Amino acid sequence: MITGPNSSRHAASIPAIYLLLLCDVAEGFGLPAAELQQILGLSREQLLEPERMVALAPTRAATLHAYARAGQRGLGFAYARALRVTLHGPISLIALSSNNLMEVMHALERYFSLRAPAFHFSADAGPEFVTVKVDYPGRNDPLRPFIMELLLMGLVVMTAQILDRPLTGTEMHMQGPAPEYYAGLSMQLPVPVRYAQTEYALRVPRSLMEAPLRLADANAAAMARDACERELQARNTSKDEALTARVRMVLMAGKDRLPTLDEVAGTLHVSTRTLKRRLQEEGRNFRALMDHVLCERATQMLQEEGLSVSEVAFRLGYNDVSNFSRAFRRWTGQSPSDFRKER
Repeated sequence: MITGPNSSRHAASIPAIYLLLLCDVAEGFGLPAAELQQILGLSREQLLEPERMVALAPTRAATLHAYARAGQRGLGFAYARALRVTLHGPISLIALSSNNLMEVMHALERYFSLRAPAFHFSADAGPEFVTVKVDYPGRNDPLRPFIMELLLMGLVVMTAQILDRPLTGTEMHMQGPAPEYYAGLSMQLPVPVRYAQTEYALRVPRSLMEAPLRLADANAAAMARDACERELQARNTSKDEALTARVRMVLMAGKDRLPTLDEVAGTLHVSTRTLKRRLQEEGRNFRALMDHVLCERATQMLQEEGLSVSEVAFRLGYNDVSNFSRAFRRWTGQSPSDFRKER
């Protein structure tokens, strides 16, 4: 499902402007924007609508397609370098009007999920450096390298824009080995990237973080925080709450099968009992969330040419096609074959 101006703005979704930028950046790698727009089910004009939000499922499908075509050529870094600090609504105003970057980072600790659902952001200040960490629960997600490149280098790019000077002494840390394309891109990036690190993080000199910002404005910053608080409150009281969004993200990140309740709880660093209780408090249950993700995957696969119903069932973890057919009918009210005929 794709949310639009008349849908709940606060469901687990992504501002359309980010998908428009993905289309533009991907075109630079030879991927026609029309291909991604078709996956999203939205035209360029619709992606330009200020209040347009796009649900996680089509967002992920379009991103996977772009990453498969251009990810191994540095799509994440290219996307990050195209970001502008003004893209992020009231969060942008906080960033521009705060007294220094430390204030900006403290604000992001609270409001980061408004633009990047399911992620955890933190800033730890040491005597000489501030370590800015981003944690993403999708540990087996094939998009993980792209997402972390985008988020961390995006923070670097926007921080440099706010300061209006190079981030001398700053490093970006990534887990895993350096990709082949990094050597060719390293001289174009604003800070060095250190691979094979223990965490995804930025290491920024404290002197930069505490440097005064030239556009500091206490009244503007207060207004922006109020706007973020209202958006956060609306999101937290909507049908799709923060924990639900994180659980959905973990489920969607699974490659061959959906993770179990115990595995999701472990990924989110909570007990199984706590996860079930907190989902119940949000009016959700784990089985229903699994069914929703399975239904989204099933409908996407059934629209692909060359995949039989039995192959779709097998890929989703069903050993018996009849069990899959019964589940699909329960989700959609029709059989897989009837669904495919209508498409």
